[in-house]
Amino acid sequence: RDESVLTYDGIAQASKLGVKLARLQSEVNLTTTCAARTIIRCWCSPLHRCRQTFAAVSGCCAAYQCPLPQPKVHWDLREIHFCQWQGKLRRQVALEDEHNWNVFKSAPHKLTLKGEFAPVVECWERGLKNWEIIRADATNLEPKNSPESVEASLDTNFDGAVFIMCHGGIGQAMLLQALGLDIEMYGKS
Repeated sequence: RDESVLTYDGIAQASKLGVKLARLQSEVNLTTTCAARTIIRCWCSPLHRCRQTFAAVSGCCAAYQCPLPQPKVHWDLREIHFCQWQGKLRRQVALEDEHNWNVFKSAPHKLTLKGEFAPVVECWERGLKNWEIIRADATNLEPKNSPESVEASLDTNFDGAVFIMCHGGIGQAMLLQALGLDIEMYGKS
């Protein structure tokens, strides 16, 4: 179910981000030394709250004459899935499922729900696939090309940045992987 929507505070926060992004883009466009910071691709989760956030950010950027490219909506940028915890408040989960909540708080990657589903591991794996797809798109390669093709792409002059609008859990998994950190760091950043 995709029922979550932005609050007024969320819309205000997204708008502030849009203004900051527009100002950065304006600075980039005034200098040629920062071309790599120009946003040339955008990706977005398909979930409503994320699309609302992107629309608010994008609207502010457009108002400042720094429009963002239309986002590529990608299913695997959706939030981490918590099975029976979905839609519940943290304090409710902590009361109803104390053991698993404690596992999640101490070692999230070891959490299993509904018997064998490991939400953080699944999210981590999606994060890795997302990086493969987004990096391949940025270098105009197909995902999972041969090592020779990937090596050849390193010579490609990629002038631009990619803007990814996603949710906290998947964003954390992707960022940790980009920094070369292990799944054990999930929830500790």
